[in-house]
Amino acid sequence: MSIQIEDLTVTFKNGVTAINHADLEIPTGIFGLLGENGAGKTTLMRVLATILKPTGGVVSLDGILYSEGNYEKIQRKIGYLPQEIDLYPTLTVRECLEYMGNLSGIDKRVCRKRIDYYGI
Repeated sequence: MSIQIEDLTVTFKNGVTAINHADLEIPTGIFGLLGENGAGKTTLMRVLATILKPTGGVVSLDGILYSEGNYEKIQRKIGYLPQEIDLYPTLTVRECLEYMGNLSGIDKRVCRKRIDYYGI
C-alpha cells in the first residue's frame, strides 16, 4: 500500500493550522511517524483514516483519491488505532472487536473466525 500526499493543509475552525502545505510519499512497507507534540502526527493520521477532511491538498492511497465517494474503499484498506480510545468499559475485548467489526461491515462469523485465529 502506498500513500501520496500533495500540498496537504488542515486548518481548524479556530484558525489553528495543524498541517501546512505538506508533501509526502510513503511507499509500500512499514513506517513510523515521529515528531514533537503538536507537530501534526495525529491530524495526519485522522486524515488518512478518513476521520478528518483536509482543508486543502490531495491525498491518495494506492491511487484511490481521498474523496467522500471513495471513503468506504479506503476504510477497507486501512486500520487506525489511536493512542487514546474510549471504548465501552462493560464490553470484553472480544465483544469490542466483534462490535467494531460489525461497524466496519465485517460479517459476524468472519469476525469471530479472525478473533479465534488470534486467540482473543
